[in-house]
Amino acid sequence: MILFNRGISKTKITVQFKYLGLPANTTLLVRDLWAHDDVGDYTDSFSANVGAHDVVFIKLSPVTAAN
Repeated sequence: MILFNRGISKTKITVQFKYLGLPANTTLLVRDLWAHDDVGDYTDSFSANVGAHDVVFIKLSPVTAAN
């Protein structure tokens, strides 16, 4: 998933999991694909501060016992 800020200033972008068709209380592992780093587990939504004319590239995965 790409969070794209076309604006001229830094902004906070939030992805609400319910808009992805997921049920309430869904917890997902968020991974920053450019940094090659797991950001953490998030329930119901994820937010990132995205710089002006910048993007945040993430992968959302279900949380399992192995995570």
